[in-house]
Amino acid sequence: MKKIMSYVATTLLSAAMIDAAAASDAQLSATLLAARCPVANIEETYKSDAISVFKVDCKGRGDRRLVVTCTRAGCTASSERNDDDEG
Repeated sequence: MKKIMSYVATTLLSAAMIDAAAASDAQLSATLLAARCPVANIEETYKSDAISVFKVDCKGRGDRRLVVTCTRAGCTASSERNDDDEG
């Protein structure tokens, strides 16, 4: 009986982890949609258990690059700082 319970617990945990990954992808997609960014390229620059950071090249009017930070709570996007613009 203990083996069966252990198997069930492992299966449920695995399913929860898969759902969390899918939610993360959905959050990233929703954030990019809200930022009006038809994506050309997404590069994951950092990943840990709690946070993922992506550099996203957006194509369209005025090509731009975003930095998207995702946590378990959601994702936020900001324009990448361009050091060439500073004096």
